[in-house]
Amino acid sequence: MKKAINKIKQGEILKIISTAYVLPELLAAARQIGSKVSYNQENELFIVK
Repeated sequence: MKKAINKIKQGEILKIISTAYVLPELLAAARQIGSKVSYNQENELFIVK
């Protein structure tokens, strides 16, 4: 995930499709690196650089 975030430009959105089991870990990791994060009921994670 961190490599993918580094590849996108400032203001772009990275979409990650996950499972309900992994989603909390991805949320925590994205928040730790200072990204804005949201997700939906389909376990899609959206990270804004």
